[in-house]
Amino acid sequence: MYLKASEKGDGAVDAYNFKFNQEVTRDCIARMIILHELPFLFVEYIGFKRVMTSCQPNIKLVKRNTTKSDCMQVYEIEKKHLYETFSKVQSRISLTTNMWTCTTQNKGYMALTSHYIDKE
Repeated sequence: MYLKASEKGDGAVDAYNFKFNQEVTRDCIARMIILHELPFLFVEYIGFKRVMTSCQPNIKLVKRNTTKSDCMQVYEIEKKHLYETFSKVQSRISLTTNMWTCTTQNKGYMALTSHYIDKE
């Protein structure tokens, strides 16, 4: 059993069962790496390992190549989701691109924006 304090700050405490899921954690780590543009090597940093094992002692941490594969799986899932979303659109889709260079990192970026009208 785990205890969780109420987020309302009223002093209430909830008890619940928690089951650790390795696959969900790996997916969250992959999405974090993508979101924050972290290197795949991030999962091998000693600080990251310490934090993860302090949160869940039973975690099986993976290496950077496995993390890269996890990130590619996220990409394929999101690409499929995007195809499904666009296949349901009955109106026209307008795509706009924008390119810029970040002055502090000297990296080039391209943004793709889509506009369409859906049923909602």
